[in-house]
Amino acid sequence: MTVGFLFLVPLTIGYLTVRPVAGASLRFRLFAPWISCAFVILGSVITGLEGSICVIFASPAMLLFASIGGMLAGALPGVNEAVFGAVVAGALDAVLAVVVAGVSAASHAVSAGARLESVPLDFLAGIHHPCDKDNPTKPWI
Repeated sequence: MTVGFLFLVPLTIGYLTVRPVAGASLRFRLFAPWISCAFVILGSVITGLEGSICVIFASPAMLLFASIGGMLAGALPGVNEAVFGAVVAGALDAVLAVVVAGVSAASHAVSAGARLESVPLDFLAGIHHPCDKDNPTKPWI
């Protein structure tokens, strides 16, 4: 899991869940984002993006940050959508710059003559399956 998926996405989900509701109660600000966050967690499990152990360990942090986002939405009623949109756009620009720089560096390394070599798998030919008693010389793979 990336830091953005673990912390920033739930924070944003919590904020966006509570923001449209005028006069949201404390209970709503704390627990309503959990429903939206649960859909994200369920979607990552269904699509296979995350395994069950990752979901088990990440869910408490995601739910906590979703609640923090909900509390921020209730505590900052004067912040309009344009300011929030500018902050999100700035964060996405920063992430995109890092991704582009990484892809550019990788393509430069390949064009500069870096070689990608495969690992020889000849040693696997000598491994035999323990249940193959009729033909012990037959390789396992």
